[in-house]
Amino acid sequence: MQGQPCLADSATTQPSFSPPRDIARAPEPPAGATRSIDDHSFIGAGRFEPPRYAFSLVRTRVIQSFAAAGPLPKVTTVVAPTGYGKTVLMTQLHALASAGGAQCSWIGIDDREADLPVVLTLVEHALGLARLDLNTASVEDPRGSLPHRVDRLVSHLAGRRVETVIFIDNINSCTDPGLALLLDALVFRTPGHVRLCITSTAPIPFDAGRARLEMKLRRITVSELGFDSGTTEAMLRASGLDHLSRENIAAVVAKTEGWPAAIRLIQLILSNESDAAEGLEHFSGADADLAALLSRRLIASFDPDLVAFLHDIAELRGFSVELALAATGNPRAGHWVRFLVERNVLVVPLDRGQTWFRFHGLFRQFLVADAAGRQAPERRREVLGAATDWLLAKGDRSYALELALNVPLPDRVSGILEQLARPMVRDRGDLATYTQWVEQAKTLGITLGLETLLWYAWALVFNRHYERAGAALDQLAGRIREAEPDGDGKSPLWSPYRMAQIIVNFHLDRIHAVRAEAPGWLADYPDAGTFDYAAVAGAYGIACAVMHDFPTARHALRLAQDSIIRVRSDYGFSWVAAVSAVVELLQGDPVEAERNLREAEEQVRSNIGDSAAIVSVLTLGRARAAADTGRLAEAVEMVKQGMDRGIEQGILDTAWFGIEVALACPGDGEAPSDTATLQSLARRYARRLPFLVDLALIRCALRHGRTADAFDKAESLAIWSRPAAFHPGTLADLTAMERTAAIFAGIDLLMAAGTLKEAGALIEQELKNALDTGRRRDQVELHLMQTALMTRLGNQDGAIKALARAVVTAAKRGLLRPFLEQRDLVLQVVGETPLKKFGLTLPADLAFFNRVCDALGVSPASVRPQAVDADGYIVEAPTPREIELLQLLDSGLDNSQIASRLSLSVPTVKWHLYNIYSKLGVKNRAGALAKARALRVLHRP
Repeated sequence: MQGQPCLADSATTQPSFSPPRDIARAPEPPAGATRSIDDHSFIGAGRFEPPRYAFSLVRTRVIQSFAAAGPLPKVTTVVAPTGYGKTVLMTQLHALASAGGAQCSWIGIDDREADLPVVLTLVEHALGLARLDLNTASVEDPRGSLPHRVDRLVSHLAGRRVETVIFIDNINSCTDPGLALLLDALVFRTPGHVRLCITSTAPIPFDAGRARLEMKLRRITVSELGFDSGTTEAMLRASGLDHLSRENIAAVVAKTEGWPAAIRLIQLILSNESDAAEGLEHFSGADADLAALLSRRLIASFDPDLVAFLHDIAELRGFSVELALAATGNPRAGHWVRFLVERNVLVVPLDRGQTWFRFHGLFRQFLVADAAGRQAPERRREVLGAATDWLLAKGDRSYALELALNVPLPDRVSGILEQLARPMVRDRGDLATYTQWVEQAKTLGITLGLETLLWYAWALVFNRHYERAGAALDQLAGRIREAEPDGDGKSPLWSPYRMAQIIVNFHLDRIHAVRAEAPGWLADYPDAGTFDYAAVAGAYGIACAVMHDFPTARHALRLAQDSIIRVRSDYGFSWVAAVSAVVELLQGDPVEAERNLREAEEQVRSNIGDSAAIVSVLTLGRARAAADTGRLAEAVEMVKQGMDRGIEQGILDTAWFGIEVALACPGDGEAPSDTATLQSLARRYARRLPFLVDLALIRCALRHGRTADAFDKAESLAIWSRPAAFHPGTLADLTAMERTAAIFAGIDLLMAAGTLKEAGALIEQELKNALDTGRRRDQVELHLMQTALMTRLGNQDGAIKALARAVVTAAKRGLLRPFLEQRDLVLQVVGETPLKKFGLTLPADLAFFNRVCDALGVSPASVRPQAVDADGYIVEAPTPREIELLQLLDSGLDNSQIASRLSLSVPTVKWHLYNIYSKLGVKNRAGALAKARALRVLHRP
């Protein structure tokens, strides 16, 4: 299942691979070594506190307006391109809020935080919330627990009784489409005393329109961030440029158009100019001149040793004196760092102790480009190699890997990836960065280790790139064979690969492959992790159910249940309940399915919360169970509640349950208005689901008289050709579930085309299969199809017997829905038949028959109103449909004309006439008309 209910999420890792001897490993940090940046917990300089600028911050118009307004608004957004002082402004807002007594939390994000799980971990850490989902070794989709973690975060904030302000800098670095889940929760679900301030270079993904209506929202853009003459003068004079005239300052504003970064650069340049006016003449103010300005006016004025030092450290996203010294070997490293800080050369201290620094983004961008043209490649490799080694010694493997890939340093990359694989994918959910690094390593031709490939495959699975995950596993298998050239494929080294392969095949809906591979893995690794075993056994159970091998499916289900019962896991229990529901519903026991699902759902809601992802998945299963037992309105409401997240987080079969209920055709005969949406949702999964949806649409169209639409759709699926040919041969390679759905659609198509003999043969054939496999729901549908067929053939006794068999079969499992879907047919037969003719004798069968009658508002013929004819004999009163038919008879229409007028087949008209003659005690239409007039149910004008 995707998300928590995702099958992959129910698995646990086998013992980690031991890297082959030929894979270089990064050195472990020495005992007791301190970490300048804690790689595991994301504690790093500049992440959880605002920058400490060495220069005095100018009080702009914007900050003055905030100071005058009192407490910060509920939401403040600062959106502008790089260089407009967004972080500077938010640093000032942080100081303002802190001075006002608010509890402030700062989260600084950069381009390494592309995934929502990573950003959420940073927010949790900043607010003092420890991760609770790391106490198991499970291969758990880090995205699956996001809703629960967000709920927990909201609950934590609601419990605070003081003003709280959360500052998130550079949220644009997170490109995860699920970011709105976190931001909307922080904006709309937290109390008023919890405030949010966010900066970004791109539009921020939250419901800004709703926020404007419901709360105070302050939106800061370029127009407010630009410097005016007063602000520019204050900044320049604060830096010691007291000699500038007002004309000089006006020229600065005009040339830079108030762009703060450009003004700061001009300030640096003019600090070394004797003639400010002449210095300004060389700067046009255009963005394209920025690099030339830096090169010609700033860098050119620096000591050559400083320029070389800047080139050396340009690619370091953050640096300290220690790192710079170790990387460059320059004994003046400490001096040059102090020089840059004291001169405010676009260097930002990241911590209170001013140990770690970073360059302003625009300045670093220029330095990297300038170094590329002036620094010898050997020198670059030497410096970055030394930096990589220093970072590894300090334990900062992520930063080290980033540098090692950029150089590149293949001998270091492979070993570092092996160490980072599990913590990045499983612990942090840093899927995008890890995937990018692995693919970058592959492009460089670096040999990847077993752990790297395994977690690369899992990262792809979690992002639903199943085909690519399969390719990664193929590569992993090749590496294992190299490590064990004489192995039999059953050693512990193969276990993680084989399990992952089963999971990938399951998500790709390769049902035959799952059935072939899962039994061997279950037999070879009986002592595998609890969740692993339950995941594989559950996948095997569903695969067998889809193939209508229910005895084996139930055996696999018992294996999953026996495994998961050994641990107390709500998610594991829910996974097994979902597997059980698939088996029960496909075989036709909605009552048992709903019992298991309800029990699991109540447990999850109680222990985890209503928003746990798996609740939506369980809800879709319950919706199908409710629909099958006739509670259609309740089922539709469940689908509305659980559809979006249930589809996103579920597996194919639970998604089918929800979509199938949503596709239930309304009574007006029109196709569901959201059919296109449902088809789009189905296409997120393997081809089995879109195919099942198309087959359901065919039957829906036929049920409501849209025959041409049904024939067109069937032809597009290659199961039908006009005028009346069903092609079961095209179904040979499909699963049993697909074949059955296609055959049911084929029977309906043949009936609509009037090819009754072929339809009857298919019904008999499929009914035998349904009986052999114990598919009760399908048996009920097939008996009702026989009822329709007998009606069309004018075989009243055959129709009554078929309907009775449907009732007896359905009564055992409360399967009311098939009768509701065949409403007109059941009304016709029941309304024309005395109760005793159905031959129902068991109390349970009679009780269920009464449920059907009550649901449809019909009663058997023997208990309907009666009339007395002119001779004093009691006769059964004709139904409204029969009176309508008598009126058409009285108009002189023949059977064919009546059939056309009433949109019925000629055999159905004959059926009605037979019943009328029997009720009225006559033998022909003339007698029927005479008796109807005598009973005063037919009047001539």
